[in-house]
Amino acid sequence: MSKKNNYWGGIQIVEPTAEHKEEVKPPYGSVKWYYNFLNLCQRRKIDRVDVQFLKDNEISSNGNEYKVITGLRFLGLINEDGSATEKMKSLGVIGEKFQKNLQAIVREAYSTLFDAFKG
Repeated sequence: MSKKNNYWGGIQIVEPTAEHKEEVKPPYGSVKWYYNFLNLCQRRKIDRVDVQFLKDNEISSNGNEYKVITGLRFLGLINEDGSATEKMKSLGVIGEKFQKNLQAIVREAYSTLFDAFKG
């Protein structure tokens, strides 16, 4: 990352380099889409996620499936081809185990943010 000194709330903000700009972006969109998807992960084994899968399972509204797919890639739940990763498979549980697995996935995906707020 570059060394440009920008500060926000006491935290140094740096401009991303070209290599970091190519990384998968954090998810955006309706929380309901991700809630629906995570509930489905607990109820059934998912091997592959694509636009048709999201439509068939009513995960997101029409035309927004790509946002969910981008978010799932960012979280490391699916690969570029839409196949499920071990992280997604770890969500096929309920209760405290599900919460712990999801927490680990989110903390890893947003590690830069969590690291910035360590004090």
